[in-house]
Amino acid sequence: MWLLISIIGVFVAIFRSISSMIKRDKKKLFGSLLMILIFGISILLFYFHIFLGINVMVFFT
Repeated sequence: MWLLISIIGVFVAIFRSISSMIKRDKKKLFGSLLMILIFGISILLFYFHIFLGINVMVFFT
């Protein structure tokens, strides 16, 4: 569920940043890039958590 929210958030942020580039709105562009960064990190952490969990399971079995 958290992964789905993060992916949707990234797409919304990318869309907002593209529209801000077209309108040349600097403040909105910065906010969108910050959103991409936050959601991107959360997705990476999620995948890293799964990867680590699999490695730990393989290591202990």
